[in-house]
Amino acid sequence: MNFNIIKKISSGSFGIVYLIKYNNDYAALKRINLNDLHYDDYRRQLHELNILFFNSSPYLLKGLDININNSQYLEIVTPYYEGGTLENYIMTHKSCNKQINSTIIKNLLINLCVGIKYLHDNDIIHRDLKPANILLDNKTDPKKAIIIDFGVSTILNNNKIDLAKTKIGTPYFMSPEQVEINKKYNSKCDVWALGCILYELVTLDKPFRAANIQSLNIKIIKSDYKPLVNTFNDPDIELFKKITSTTKSKDRTCKVANRTKCLHTLTKQNALIRYK
Repeated sequence: MNFNIIKKISSGSFGIVYLIKYNNDYAALKRINLNDLHYDDYRRQLHELNILFFNSSPYLLKGLDININNSQYLEIVTPYYEGGTLENYIMTHKSCNKQINSTIIKNLLINLCVGIKYLHDNDIIHRDLKPANILLDNKTDPKKAIIIDFGVSTILNNNKIDLAKTKIGTPYFMSPEQVEINKKYNSKCDVWALGCILYELVTLDKPFRAANIQSLNIKIIKSDYKPLVNTFNDPDIELFKKITSTTKSKDRTCKVANRTKCLHTLTKQNALIRYK
């Protein structure tokens, strides 16, 4: 595998990401030190590789090439997206107190819906959907959102109704089922996270905030958040209000009922989304 490293983009617990020149084009290279991985880490890497190299969705990150360097480093080449993460895009707007255009929000949300639907149609739950795990094609006028980081995703059983009790995810975006003890959850946890992301795109703030994790969990379970306000009667914001609203049912899985019912109205003609 031939490439030239241009610069380091980021680093994390599982390796370093570089901007590289690969086949006369820009790409991203993730380099992972295999000596730093434990058994569960290996399992997660293999699971992520399966999704990277075998998915056919335009809204999921794809693997381009893979290599083992000196029997120590796993190197994964993926497309490079110059827009960076959705998290940075939101932070940029928040720093200058500038709202994100509702048309951009709607287009990105459609992309995410289609990407998540592809995972769910293949019996996969992402489980850690958040702005930091979404890449954009452009920093100022993004038209495409790409879902990344499938290391903690999991495969549904044949039942598809209830799944694991493993508490995996980022607290701000976890569903009530995920934060409650001994609660099983299914693909609707991704739909919940999608609503939290939409809320942050509209308000530039997270729907649930608290001083500690226990208080945060209580707010999530009770759906204790400030509903969106449509000050200027924007039809897009009105739709976003419906998507981010929750029911007061004791059945936590029903809290995304309005959200799942409304999502299909975003995807017209070729990309009708329905969650069952």
